[in-house]
Amino acid sequence: MVSVDSIMNNRVFGTLNFYDLLKDYHRISADSTNAGRKLTEIYIPNHEEENKYCDTILASYTKEFPKVDFSFSKELDSIRGKKLFLVEMLFAEKFYKTYNKVIPPRNYKFELVENVVNNEDLLEDFFARVETNK
Repeated sequence: MVSVDSIMNNRVFGTLNFYDLLKDYHRISADSTNAGRKLTEIYIPNHEEENKYCDTILASYTKEFPKVDFSFSKELDSIRGKKLFLVEMLFAEKFYKTYNKVIPPRNYKFELVENVVNNEDLLEDFFARVETNK
């Protein structure tokens, strides 16, 4: 059987590593809810460098996510003791000298959600085809 981690890392995220990304940011807020089972952290960049950093990152962790192989960051999961299931990268509207224009606000959202699989054979066939087409 093909690992979901390998498909997601190779085909979707490439070199995006949330653990390394957050090294260039500092946490300004952490809010724990649901008796400590959910944690949301807010980060802002350590530096202001045009085109390099988003304005805000929201990282949400939970202990309630089903056990799955895939992780946005095994390092962050381990450090927080919860699974990182949501990362939002927020960019405010801003004038960029590089482009000589105002770029509208944008939001990149990475979220793990549980999907019910009705036909596991079909899903396994899909993963097998993806693996052979590397």
